This record gives sequence, C-alpha cells and structure tokens, in this order.
Amino acid sequence: MAMIKLKMDMHNVLRECPHEERDTVRNANAVVHPFMVPLITELSKKRPLWTFVAADSWGATSQANGTWAYTRFDVMLGDEKLGWISSESHWRTSVRSYMFTCRKLDRARSRGTCNMTKDLKKATKTIIESFHEMSYTEYVRAARGTTSQAISRRHSSVRYAFTNSLGKGEHSIMQFIAARQEEFLASLNPVQYGMLNDLVAKYNAFAEVESVSVAYAKDKGTVVKLLGDRYITQKLGSTEVYTYNNENLPDNLRGPIGMLKLVSEGAVIPDIGARGAEGTFFIVPEQVSDE
Repeated sequence: MAMIKLKMDMHNVLRECPHEERDTVRNANAVVHPFMVPLITELSKKRPLWTFVAADSWGATSQANGTWAYTRFDVMLGDEKLGWISSESHWRTSVRSYMFTCRKLDRARSRGTCNMTKDLKKATKTIIESFHEMSYTEYVRAARGTTSQAISRRHSSVRYAFTNSLGKGEHSIMQFIAARQEEFLASLNPVQYGMLNDLVAKYNAFAEVESVSVAYAKDKGTVVKLLGDRYITQKLGSTEVYTYNNENLPDNLRGPIGMLKLVSEGAVIPDIGARGAEGTFFIVPEQVSDE
C-alpha cells in the first residue's frame, strides 16, 4: 500500500496516509490540534529542519468546522524518526498535558511509556535537549539488532528444513556411512575422530532397539504378564485378554518369552521384544510394517 504525506495547516506538519485514502475527510481536512500548535511552533523555531508527521489517527477528533484535529506526531529529521509528541486530557479534570518520548528519554525513564508535563516551556526544553539523531554507536546497535533478527529467522527456517530432511533420511545416511566406515573415519580430523569414531556402533545399537520401539509405538505386538504358571496376554490395540499356561502357550510367544527370560529386567532384544519389571514382557510380532 503506497503511502503519501499531505500538507496540514502548519508549514512543517504532514498527514501520512494511504494514497487511495487521501481524499477522505480525516486526511484531506487534517489540522493540528490547537493545544499542540504552541509546542510545534516553539520547536520549529529552535529546530527548523524538523518535520512533524501525523502517521496514525491516535487521538484525532472531528471538529464542528469539518476538520480533523490531530495531537500525535512523529518528530522527523529527514527520514529519521527522533521520537514522538502528543497530548492527553486528564480523565477527571480534563486538563491537557503534553506527552513525548525519544530514545534518550526511554533509557532514562524508570517507569511509564512517555514523559508528561502541562508546562509548555518545560516540554519544549526537554524535547530540544533530548531529541537527537542517532549516534554512530546507536546506528551500529540498531544494525546489530536487525541483522541478528534476520540471521535468526533464516537460521531457524533452514535448520528446521534440514533437520526434518535429516530425520527422514537418517537410516539411509547411516547405512551409507556404515558401508564405508573406514573411508568415513579416514576423512575426519583428530577432533572429529574423537567425537565420531564410535558413530556407527552407536547407530547400530540404536537401530537394534528401534524396531522394538516402533512396534510398541504403533500398537504392534503383545504385552505379557507372567503370573505363577499362567501367561496373561493382550495384543496392543485390542481389548481382549487371553490366558495361557506352559502347555498351550503359542509358539510365536513361547520362543520370544524364553529368550527374554534369559536377560535382565530393562533389556531389549532386537526384533524380539523387551523385558519389564515384575515378570512382564513385550513381544514384537514376527513382521512389523513401516506403513
């Protein structure tokens, strides 16, 4: 949306608005609120290069003569915004005060969002002493902030895309590395070697356990509770419970349970299952689909 600046009723005061809205009453008939005229007049005498731009309609009110009176203005020096000035009526007494702030005042103020005073001379003096162009240090500080944001946003975006693709292809990548382990290790510098020399071994350990984890996560397999000489079983995803003894225990459970009885609690056997505490087992089905 293209923005334009229309001249108001003081020579250095402008109303900023969308180009297509330039003929609306609040833009074409924009004037400076009478309370703000003395302040802008005094500031213009001391800082003739400043301009005052009504960039929004905050505080604007319609007048009986068909004009719209504005109280809030961005104080500009060329294209640089030095701060803003405005006014506000007390909700109980209706007494108006000047409101204003800038970078220097923001840093010095311990509370609130702006400075306020009913005194024209005090407002003028404080604004003249406080509203300044940015120093080179401030320009650099601002540049660091904007470039940091740009880098952070871009880094977050591409990192998400990368890690998402890496997660989908990690098995293929690790299988490729495992098949060329010697070549991979030879390509590493000493620091990298210290961190990655056991990468394939760790991947293999992970891959062995993952088949069991995937089966459990997808409700594929059977949970077994050993209770005396009875086996209480239930297939994941089912509500039915079956009870067996040593004589009628199905072979697809007998073998895996026999193997899991030989390992300690908390152990996982690849493609077989896991042993839990207190005589519990999880048995992976003979074939687990990745779909």
